[in-house]
Amino acid sequence: MKPLNAFLYLKNNFKKVLPIYLSLLVGVFMIYFYSLFSATTEKMMSVASTDVMDKYNIVYTDDDSPLPLNFHEQLNSMKEADPIPVQMDLPGFSYYRGGMGGTMMLTFNLFSDDVSSVLENCGVQLVSGRLPGNNQSELLVPGEYALQNNLEVGDFVGTEVSDEYMLYGKYRICGLTEGDVFFAVTCQPGEETKEQIISRSVMYRSQPLSVDNQALLLKDLPSNVVTRTRSYYEQEYGATLLSMQSLTYVLTAAMVLVLCIALGNLNAILFANRKNEMMILHSIGYTSGQLSRKLWLENFLVCVCGFLSGILFTTAVVGVVNLLFMQPHGKILEVMNLRGLIAAGAIPVFVSVFSIMPSLKRTRNF
Repeated sequence: MKPLNAFLYLKNNFKKVLPIYLSLLVGVFMIYFYSLFSATTEKMMSVASTDVMDKYNIVYTDDDSPLPLNFHEQLNSMKEADPIPVQMDLPGFSYYRGGMGGTMMLTFNLFSDDVSSVLENCGVQLVSGRLPGNNQSELLVPGEYALQNNLEVGDFVGTEVSDEYMLYGKYRICGLTEGDVFFAVTCQPGEETKEQIISRSVMYRSQPLSVDNQALLLKDLPSNVVTRTRSYYEQEYGATLLSMQSLTYVLTAAMVLVLCIALGNLNAILFANRKNEMMILHSIGYTSGQLSRKLWLENFLVCVCGFLSGILFTTAVVGVVNLLFMQPHGKILEVMNLRGLIAAGAIPVFVSVFSIMPSLKRTRNF
């Protein structure tokens, strides 16, 4: 007989601790499920903006005047930058939905003979259709965007087709892409030449350049020059992401408080039903400290089991949701998130301590 064996007690009294176990499971599920939605939103913003800017930087003037001559000289001296003309003046934008909302997807207006190199440098492959041609009002989009909008190669998008689209005009879907980053491409240079466009608007590879060279290129540019870099989009979305991350911890704190109060009362009832057991153990030589450790360990093990079950249950639910509802529509929920695990892990730690404290105080009376 091992009266202090917490595992043996839980094995023989599982029904009694079942409410505590289920409360932890549900609490962990709610926190972790929300954190996965938050992580999905963060990933969505990243693949549609900041991760793209890991590959390319964009510099242009907001009044169509030429970029500074010294900027072009420095850029052309860096052969690995591989600058190409780009226009960022398309009215409207493509909208990619995921997580707890959606985000603007970058649309590059390039020359058709530059598209393949941009796709290659970004690790994106053409999986269906073909690349857009010059002045054909064609649009190359990610396959996920096409799934979300029930589009196929040959379909048309734009405000002239439906008010649901946020890209003004009318474009024909010419091809679908697949890769780790999302962006759309069209080729509408008009009557201008590459030299005319690149004089005022350019995109160049940022990944091969050192941090010092990137800073040198963007140093002391006039006020009419607009730069689009990774840091720009990090600042643009930083407040939104911070608020979502903060909400995760606020919800965790609220869940801990509620569970501590509710389970504290439940533990007090369970202890009252075990008062005779505790008195007998004390009378045969077990100290109040030993009995307190026994009660805490039992409560801690129940909380840990609830935590692990909550994580496994959430992962299974997310897998089913992805399979049945998300993936067929070009979306996907993250199935693992370290920040969410840490937040959810705080629940069993704090609840196991504070919910048992009223019962532990009573063991001091023996």
